[in-house]
Formats: sequence, C-alpha cells, structure tokens
Amino acid sequence: MTTGNYAVVPGAVLEFLGRTMPFSELGRTTQEDLCRNCVLQYFPKGTLIFKQNLTDITHVHLIQTGGVKVSMTTDEKVVTLKEYGGEGASFGASSISARRRAEFDLEAVEDTFCVLIPGDRFESLMEENPRLAAYYDEHMSEDMMGVVYSELRTERLSLRTETSPHLFGTRVMDVVKHQPEVVEASATVRQVGALMAKQGVGSVLVQDQSGKVIGMVTNLDLRTKVVARGLDYGASVDRIMSSPVKTVPALAFCFEALMTMIEERVDHLAVEHRREIVGLINATDMMVHLGSSPLHLFREISAQRTVQGLYGLSKNVPILVRSLLEAGARAASVTQMLTVFSDNLLNRILALIMEYLGDPPCSFCWLGLGSEGRREQTFRTDQDNALVYESHRDPKRRKVAQEYFLTFAAQAVKHLEKSGNPRCKNNFMSSNPRWCQDFGSWLKCFDDWIITPMPPDIFLSTIFFDFRSVAGNTSFAQDLRTHVLRRTGMNPQFLKYFIKYFLLNEPPVSFYGDLVVEKDNAKIEMLDLKTRTLTPFVEFARIMSLRHAIRETNTLARLQLLAEKGHIPMDLYADARQAYEFDVHLTLMHQLKMVEQGQKPDNFVLPVELSELEKKMLQFSFSIIERLMTHVRREFQLTSLEQAGRK
Repeated sequence: MTTGNYAVVPGAVLEFLGRTMPFSELGRTTQEDLCRNCVLQYFPKGTLIFKQNLTDITHVHLIQTGGVKVSMTTDEKVVTLKEYGGEGASFGASSISARRRAEFDLEAVEDTFCVLIPGDRFESLMEENPRLAAYYDEHMSEDMMGVVYSELRTERLSLRTETSPHLFGTRVMDVVKHQPEVVEASATVRQVGALMAKQGVGSVLVQDQSGKVIGMVTNLDLRTKVVARGLDYGASVDRIMSSPVKTVPALAFCFEALMTMIEERVDHLAVEHRREIVGLINATDMMVHLGSSPLHLFREISAQRTVQGLYGLSKNVPILVRSLLEAGARAASVTQMLTVFSDNLLNRILALIMEYLGDPPCSFCWLGLGSEGRREQTFRTDQDNALVYESHRDPKRRKVAQEYFLTFAAQAVKHLEKSGNPRCKNNFMSSNPRWCQDFGSWLKCFDDWIITPMPPDIFLSTIFFDFRSVAGNTSFAQDLRTHVLRRTGMNPQFLKYFIKYFLLNEPPVSFYGDLVVEKDNAKIEMLDLKTRTLTPFVEFARIMSLRHAIRETNTLARLQLLAEKGHIPMDLYADARQAYEFDVHLTLMHQLKMVEQGQKPDNFVLPVELSELEKKMLQFSFSIIERLMTHVRREFQLTSLEQAGRK
C-alpha cells in the first residue's frame, strides 16, 4: 500500500473522535460535521510526513492508528528526538495557528493512518470551542485543569459515598448563623455562662472598655477553667478567656477554616470581614452544614492517654484522603491535611514520652526532613527526622542532654513506626546519634557540607536542606536556616553539585503505546512518578531558593515566592505549579488505589493504565521540566552539563 488519501468511514472516525481528547468534548453534531470535512491518509513506515522548515502545514494530522516520531535539527546540525506519538496524538496545530511551516521532522515509525482536519475548519473549531483552544494552548488554563481533575476523579475513584464539594466550595460566611455575642471583660463568669445558655451559643467575644475585641470564651473554657478548677463564678471573664482571638476571613473556603482549627487546636474561630468580626464559627457548625469533617480524627489524637492508643489511628488516613479527593480537593490540600495529621500525631507521641521520661534537661527542636520537611507527605512516607538541642560548655550537662535525647529519640522513632511510619532505610532518623546533636554540632555539620562538599554529602543535603521545625523550640530551626542561607550565599560553588544531579535527571520524551520513551530512544515499561516527575520540581525549587535566600521549604510555596520576587518568570511559575500539582495528585490517586487493594503503596505506574489525558498532562510536565532546566542553565550561566557538574 502506498501513501494516499482514502474516503472517511463516518462511523469509524466518529467513534474515534468520541474517545479522543479534546474532540470528545465536542457535541455529537459538531463531531459529525467534522467527519464530513476530514480525509483519511495512509503513511507507510519510514515516510517523512513533515520536513522541518520546508513543509507547508495545511491540515492537523490526528493519528488514528500507527505511530510517529518527532525530531528537530538544531542550528549546529544536531538531530534531537523530541517526541513519539501514537493513537490520538495530533500534529500541526501550532503551525496552522501561527501560519508557519513545520517546526520539526515527523516520521512514521510504523504503518500509520491519520485523520486530516483542514486548517480553516480547525481554526473555526478553536474559535467556537474554548476547551479545544485550551487543550492546544502551550499553557494549561484553569478551565482545562478542571476537566483534568474531573476526569481523574471519574476514572480513578470508584465513588463510595455521596460526597459534597461544599468543603472546597462553601464560603465561611455561608456557615455563620448569627451575629456574635459580645461581653465586657469585667463581666463575671456566672453572667457569661447565663448569656450563653440563654442565647444557645457555644462562644462569646470579650471586649475591653474601648470596645476592642481582646479574647473569646467558649463552653470548653467554662468546663476546664472554671468547673474543673473550682474557680469562683464571680470572677471576671477575662481570667478565663482565650487571647488573642483566632480569626478566619469571611470569604475563605470552609476547608481553610477547618485547617486553621486543626493547626491551632481550637474548636471556634471568629469570622472577619473588612477588619471587623461579623460572626463566630465552630467545628459543630461545619460538621452539621457540610455533613462530614476530619476533625474527629484529630480529636482522637488529642484524646489518647497512652502511646499505644495512637498506633491504630493511621488506618483512617486512606479514608480521609478518599473523602477529600471525592469532594474535589487538589493535591496541595490533601498533602496539607496529611502533614497536619502527621505533625499532630508526632507531637502527641513526644508529649506522652516526656510524661514517662520526665522533662527534657534543656530546650530542643524536632526537625522534619525530606518530604516531611517540605510538608509534602503522601501515603506511609518513610521517617526522615532529626533532633537539635541546646549546646552546653559543661561536659556533664552535655552528656546528660545527649543521653536523654538519644533515649527520647529512640522511643519516638519506635512509636512512629508502630503508628504506621516505616523506618528510613538509610537511617536518616533522630535515633541515629549522628542526627541527634546539639546546635553547635549541627552548625558544623552544615558548614562541612557547604564549604567542603563531597559526593556522599550532596545526597544527604537533598534530605537535610529541606528541614523544618515540627515540635519543640522553633528558634533552633529558624537560626539554623539563617546560618544555612548565609553560608550558601558565601559559597555559590556548592550549588553546582545540586545542579549537576538536577540536570542529569532529564525527563522522558513521551509515551509510545504502552511504553515510556527516554531521550536515548530507549523504552521502559514503567514510569517512576517520584523520580521522573516530582523530584525535578522539588530540586529546582530547592536550588533557586538556596540561591535567593528563600526560607520556605514547601515546593509550591517556594515557586510562588520565587515568582513574586522576580527570580522566575510568572508564566513559568504558573505552568510549573499546575504540572507539579497534577503529578502529586496522580501519585496520590495511584497510591490510594494500592492501599485500598491491600498493597504497599509505591510510585510506579504502567503507561497502559494511564488515560490519554493523563499522558498529555505528564508530557506537559516533561516539557515544563525541560524549561526549568533551561532556566537553571541560564541563571547559572551554564552552557553544558560538563560545566554544571564536573568542573
């Protein structure tokens, strides 16, 4: 069979368009009309369909069967493999929109049939259908991302409950029932209790003589600070109020209010609008209005009086994640909730250990490292932690502190493991004496890594440089961060080692059939989501944050700050944020499925399990990673990998 045009079989092409994004988004009538305008063309294996800079593009080529290879020739006459495309892939759209010749070579790598859409018809479709235009835009619009996440929920979640998107779609102001009750600071406990009973409210605001709100009193305050302690009912209410008042904006979503309650360990919040408090909201209001809430899980953590009582709580995490994903949560919200759960669990474990061992001999700080330090935990993340405590010149005090905290850390690591957090295989845990040190020792440790870096230390740096305070005296972590940023600023060559490893991890080219295509034209069966899609974004954000003295550790927050401060282009930030959050979202979906099937969660997916839209989004991520690498080369004035890592 030779190259040639063939009559379109309407039924077959219509069925093909109906399952191929973005044409599946078009109405049936539009799809039928499009079929009448198309032709079917056959290209034998080895046919050069487009020739770079020579071929005039008059039709969008949509692959019905077969496969093609995209390559480009640089000004230095170097041929670079750019992409493979199989069924559903399309080529020529950007050339038609820009009125230019082919930007690449397109070669059939097997016998291939293409549905050819006339350029003028394609352009009119783009004008008539915003989603079609968004699909072919090199940037992902929020509307297109909505389609992506909707398909993820539909394809990857077998809905088990009648969930509501209210948690992420309802404003706090919609849950407020009435204006807040306000009392004077001089009012007695008896008067306030009577008012709360009469009005049927669980909290009141307290104001001073000038009318300024200075505190809040809740039912819990009356029980724990008055009844339980036998306080005189005639005492003034300012003796039991909580201050300052925790607030949430009226226009915030209920999920934000929920997270504030959990993080601040409170059941009531004042609702603020234009600097005025317009109402009060409590956990019960939210649970009644929204139908469900993860607050009960966090209350269970606080209620446990033994460490053993905490062991089984992590079994509820998959249920929590599923409920959030079903309700429309995106990855950042889910990982935020997982991090807060992990932090609360750890803090309760540490508090119970201190009850058993006695008070620490000096101040300390528990550091979260790696994904925990970045607040990006997924399912059953291995422990990565360290401990820093106050330095002492007196050898006896130093020895007492070391013995206490090594025992303390060993107990914590053991109980974390029994609570569902596996030990780190590389022993990056505070139970290891190397990672349980006083502040001065930690300063020297980071100095050694930064000033005289050695290859093994660079691997450690990727874990330890994302530290944050999880429990204890936060000033240790803040001072350590200040020291690290100052040292890296004085030793810019140190970042070259980070850059070397970052640039070595080039993204795959694309997918071809059920395989992942690498840059060297090799094909592999599985895609490691963590290594190939998540890690490059994390490493880029870390490198740029260290270079520009950004204190934040979370990847999305780092990217936002870098953009706001002008260190990366705003459009690159927007694309990187969408790509990275999708990658995390897909990883969570994949791991949730494994957990619910009784398997140990991992990061490996088979291309055959991915939808065409998921593959497109991953290819979008690959392209963004390429742009991040290009930005680093320009930022550090590198012209080759040799300059980045081997000089």
